[in-house]
Amino acid sequence: MNEPARFAASETSGQSSRSSLERFVPLVHAIFSAWVVVSMSILVTSVRAETLLAQGAGQSVAAARKCADLQGLGLGEAKIVTASFAYPPFDARSMSSVRTVVTNVPFCRLEVLATPVSRSHIGVEVWLPAPDSWNGRFLGVGAGGSLGDINRPQLAGAVSRGFAAVATDNGHRSGGPRDGNQWALGEWERIVDFGHRGQAIATAAGKAAVRAYYGQDPKFSYFAGCSQGGQKAMLAAQRYPDDYDGILAGAPVFSWPDEMTMQAWTVRAFAKTPGSQLSVGQMSAIRDAVVAKCGGPNGLVGDPTRCDFEPDQLRCPLPKGKTCLTDEQIDAVRKAYLGPHTSSGNKILSGYARGSERGWEQFYAKVSADGTVGGGSWLGVYRYMVFEDPSWNLLRMDFDKDPATAKRKLGPVMDADSPDLDAFAKRGGKLLMYQGWADQQIPAEEAVDYYVQVAERYGQTKTASFFKLGTSTRPPGSRFQSAFFR
Repeated sequence: MNEPARFAASETSGQSSRSSLERFVPLVHAIFSAWVVVSMSILVTSVRAETLLAQGAGQSVAAARKCADLQGLGLGEAKIVTASFAYPPFDARSMSSVRTVVTNVPFCRLEVLATPVSRSHIGVEVWLPAPDSWNGRFLGVGAGGSLGDINRPQLAGAVSRGFAAVATDNGHRSGGPRDGNQWALGEWERIVDFGHRGQAIATAAGKAAVRAYYGQDPKFSYFAGCSQGGQKAMLAAQRYPDDYDGILAGAPVFSWPDEMTMQAWTVRAFAKTPGSQLSVGQMSAIRDAVVAKCGGPNGLVGDPTRCDFEPDQLRCPLPKGKTCLTDEQIDAVRKAYLGPHTSSGNKILSGYARGSERGWEQFYAKVSADGTVGGGSWLGVYRYMVFEDPSWNLLRMDFDKDPATAKRKLGPVMDADSPDLDAFAKRGGKLLMYQGWADQQIPAEEAVDYYVQVAERYGQTKTASFFKLGTSTRPPGSRFQSAFFR
């Protein structure tokens, strides 16, 4: 190819290359621009995230510092002995429980000690969510049985929902709700703490801690407890009406000594003779027979007080394969339904409701004539609180005298059965109570009887303005808990 031809070819090729490049440049520019925009967005987002994290970290640091400053602070009759800031995840459980609740919010944990009188030693914990997480409300939580420990799982649930919360060990330490009560021997002040003083002091300390940490009082204060916690709920309404605006009392023990008498009565009934004891299978068979006789299509006994089932309907012999009861067992079941009475027929407490039999296993699957086996905390209450005699046992129990002795001694510091709610109602307090008909520990009729007493005192209309009772055919706390309130 001659020179002009080569030049012409080269020029044509160059024009083609430049044309291709010119077409490619806008694409490169667009990609580069997009990269710049994305990079800047990532940078801005990163800066914002770091700023928010820094702000959050700064708030947590400030909250932790404020928490630490509470160390040693006096809270009325109590004092903060340890102030620590807990970061999530934080595992919470009571000393006797395998159940663990995880708290996923930061909070200020205050361990408090109150010694209002000599020999009194009340442990308290106050859990305070960080100021930016607090909902402005205060919650007192109760425990169950004779438990002498902080109910930390309930505290964890409360603080996770934004509540400032308080709980107490009731003035003693024990390994579980079926405490032997040895701690009570010769310790009257600790019995008073367990009865009512511990919770009252814990409430006052908790509110003082709220003021110290947040710089203001809670907008509303609530208490929630079941069984022994229900007893504390009712004591708050009756004896400390200014403590809480709203109270949730689940399956309350209205009279601690009477409840212990109920357990003693039932142990004796099932241990009266070697043939009086029920097997777990027989307890279930009785429950099935009650449901067959009185249950609705849902398998629940709607109103056990109207159920006419009698245990002799299962008297032996029955057709092959059917679980039956001996005469001794029928007599024992009747006593469990009846509840403790004196020999002259005076009622001490209601008995267990028809339909509760399957749950009797918890306390009465095994019993002994001397009472060292069977029931909950009753033996320790009679041994160490009532008679102050570690050798006392069920063989010495006189139901004509001993329940009255227990009531005289312990009732003034433990009973929550007064229908006088004047001060609580006057200040606008609201009381919700729930009780399971099938409760295997607390006689269900006691809650209904208490409601009737209150309604007789104030009239139905006024009572309904501040106090409602809900009943269920399942144990309290189950998912079958009725939303219906009387």
